[in-house]
Amino acid sequence: MLTNILKTTLRIFLKNRVQSTVNILGLSLGLFTVFVTMIWVEYHFSFDRMHSKFDTIHALKTNFQNENGSFDTYSGAPFKLMTEAAISLPQIKKMTRVYSNWRWPALQCFKMDETDECAYRQGIYSDSSFFEVFDYPIIHGAANPLLNTSGIAISESLAKRLYGNANPVGRSYFMDNYREVEIVAVFKDVPATSTLQFDFIAPLEVYLNLRGLNEERVAYNTFETYVTVEPSDVGLVSSKINDLELAKEDINQSYFLQPLAQLHLYDDFENGKVAGGLIDYIRIFILFAGFILLMTVVNFINMTTATSSVRSREIGVRKVTGATRFMIASQFMMESLIKVILGTAVALTGVYYFLPFINHFMSTDMQIFLNEQTVLAITLTIILCTSLSGAYPSFMMSNFNIVRSLKNSEGGSSKWGLRKILTTTQITFSLIILMISAVIYLQVDFLRNKDLGYDKAGIMVMQPTYQHVKNYEAFRNGLLAHHQIKSIGISNTNMTNASNTSDQISWPGKFEGQNTNFQLVGG
Repeated sequence: MLTNILKTTLRIFLKNRVQSTVNILGLSLGLFTVFVTMIWVEYHFSFDRMHSKFDTIHALKTNFQNENGSFDTYSGAPFKLMTEAAISLPQIKKMTRVYSNWRWPALQCFKMDETDECAYRQGIYSDSSFFEVFDYPIIHGAANPLLNTSGIAISESLAKRLYGNANPVGRSYFMDNYREVEIVAVFKDVPATSTLQFDFIAPLEVYLNLRGLNEERVAYNTFETYVTVEPSDVGLVSSKINDLELAKEDINQSYFLQPLAQLHLYDDFENGKVAGGLIDYIRIFILFAGFILLMTVVNFINMTTATSSVRSREIGVRKVTGATRFMIASQFMMESLIKVILGTAVALTGVYYFLPFINHFMSTDMQIFLNEQTVLAITLTIILCTSLSGAYPSFMMSNFNIVRSLKNSEGGSSKWGLRKILTTTQITFSLIILMISAVIYLQVDFLRNKDLGYDKAGIMVMQPTYQHVKNYEAFRNGLLAHHQIKSIGISNTNMTNASNTSDQISWPGKFEGQNTNFQLVGG
């Protein structure tokens, strides 16, 4: 029977090439959108899960209470506080602090000599316990490069940029062209699904030397801090950190732990508590993909039932020759299954070839992983689409009356009523998707074309090193000697995204209890 069904299905496909092709392409286009969305969702859910201890790693967060009682939440904790916490709290298995920034000394110019072009790379500085908390594979050199307080570890791509295929371990390098360090290790490039992104890592001692600081001077500075704590002890550790004497010195600040697995998805806080973040957009896109899948299935049903009158005589003849209702239903279910499989194959082929362009457009590194989960997801999608799109046409057509079928008069008001409902549903979801797309487009267009109050063209930003700042006047005068440079300014933060804020500002006429947060820029 199966062979006969397959032969019949093939003949019908060949006889109705245009209708079958349109049906399969429509299905594949919808599935293409669904698959890309699924890959995008999986990409964001996979952040930081490459670490073997990811379920025990937590980031320290600081809640600062404003004058009006509201809270602002920041990443990190004071240097000295976490030193004491790591010593006095046995529940903290490992603790590591990280200094990262968008500017020097986290942003460094790497080049072999003065004639070489600058390769700007972002890096971090951390405690020697960093590689005991996180799993970033070392390719060459010391297993824990941060034990060498005058060493540096660089990424595989940076090593290739500087030294080609040679192993750079053991070589000396001058950071900022004056601070000598030894390259003690090369690590595998940090994956895009890591919250921490860096091309080099050095001990905190190197950071302090570059800045001319010591631990005493940074005792109350905030550093990103990560600890390994059993999930069952998170509440207890947070409470004990707040009970430490150093924590009580500032009554406006309190501390809590956030799981590493949440950092990427839940980065929005309201009054000191997690309020969402990227996860909100992911839910919207999942809903969007659901609408697309539903529209695809409805479209498939409409196109199938639209041909029912054409095939009514075929069904009548098959019933006269002894075909049972089950056999006819199986025929149409098999046709649906084959169309869904073909549509899925076309959709997956499109994803494979278009994913690099999508990654470039979205600045992501999404990949297709052929594993058990992927195979299961594709199989479930095929079963779901076949069941939803094939069930109604199969059982409706198999229920055709023999006499009406032979007269080609099958298809009463009930069928047309359902098709009207399906068409209305399809149009409704299409309008919803168009409106959502229009809102997203207008938001992106607003961000791109918003009047910033200044002309971006011709303005360049440079991250100065310690030597530039130390000899600023000479450096400034040297640049102004070039006639192409009209003017130069200096600030202590990013002008378009100032990280220094304060609400402790008063002015004549300020209302009692009024809280206004100002971004601070210093020259």
